Amino acid sequence: MAIGIYTLYMAIGDFSRVRKTFIEILANVTKEIAVNEMNGSEDKLSLRLQDDSTFEVNVMYGEEFIDRQIPGMRNFFANAPCENKNLHESVLQQISIFNCIVGIQYEETENEERDNFLVQSIFMEAKQLNAVVLHPSMRLYTSDIELILSIDGTTSLSSYTPISNADLFDKDKEESASDTARREKNNEILASKNIPFMEKLPVIQTEKNASMRTAEQIARRLFAMFAVCVYCEVISQQGKENTEKYLNRIDELMQGTLESNLTPAELQFLGLDNPTPQEIAHFGWRYECCYVLMWALGYVKSIGYPENLCDVSELAGIIWNCESLESFLKNVVLIGKDELLDEADLILRYHWACVDNRVKGMPPPASLNEEVVYEWHYAMLWLIDENEEWDYIQTNT
Repeated sequence: MAIGIYTLYMAIGDFSRVRKTFIEILANVTKEIAVNEMNGSEDKLSLRLQDDSTFEVNVMYGEEFIDRQIPGMRNFFANAPCENKNLHESVLQQISIFNCIVGIQYEETENEERDNFLVQSIFMEAKQLNAVVLHPSMRLYTSDIELILSIDGTTSLSSYTPISNADLFDKDKEESASDTARREKNNEILASKNIPFMEKLPVIQTEKNASMRTAEQIARRLFAMFAVCVYCEVISQQGKENTEKYLNRIDELMQGTLESNLTPAELQFLGLDNPTPQEIAHFGWRYECCYVLMWALGYVKSIGYPENLCDVSELAGIIWNCESLESFLKNVVLIGKDELLDEADLILRYHWACVDNRVKGMPPPASLNEEVVYEWHYAMLWLIDENEEWDYIQTNT
């Protein structure tokens, strides 16, 4: 007898939701249920269906197992020759945050209607758990059966946004009184501007869990990112042959450490012979992240409201006119933890409002610029969590 095999991948906090959801979805066709929880790292669910066939679900979430599997999966799809580089990068980011793999097996029959129902149930499960589906042909699908990516680089999408479950971020986010006060204060700011908000949206990070970057970490990320932004500007206006002198100047300011401070994605981008306009725009938008880091270092006194693009000439003037990274650091006045968390949490709420309006087919509220808000949110997440890797930040709202 043939066996149907599918695999779900997801980022989730409560792993027990997986088996509970399958039990609910297949309740009307199930005769018997057997559950086996194994050492807090794996659950096995066996359903005997009404036709006496079996439907097996293996939920794997042990850290050691995930740490072995996910890098291999990411490397596998990293080799896909996808022409849409931004989508490809987003898919690889999605794979990087998976913390749960669900293997599914069921007995196939000659009853096409019955088999189609089971496949539809798998995709229904994926929708309820914000999962992606891996077909045995090594094709990744959304829960709406849209092809995300295949190993030959094929996709039916023009863009992709990584997804996860809210409980992944809530499980370690027990708010203190000061966290709750921050959330309520920022909700009042949104209300005063007639910006929609979710009253109970958790804070971007609790004070207890926040881990702040050092001034040198921020400055090094700033200079390296600024170099890539300048590269994008010059290559668009003057051609690639004119970019080297600007990169060399930043490298001089950093005493020869520019390359070691670039991220893998930035290094890959700089190595492209002919980057696409989309790739150039993607990295060029990081000027807004540079602005946030400048603010965190005290070179920008007030971060302001994210409705207009930052003043690039102001940022450039500060960097080009300093003698070295070392001299730049001498004038740093690092932002305080409370002020940084206040602004980071406010940006999260601005971003939520932009996304909520976009889903409803409406423009961003109160003149917010969603692209600017996104970049600010991205930079804030890196600033408040020293464990975040720049290339893999997820701006979940």
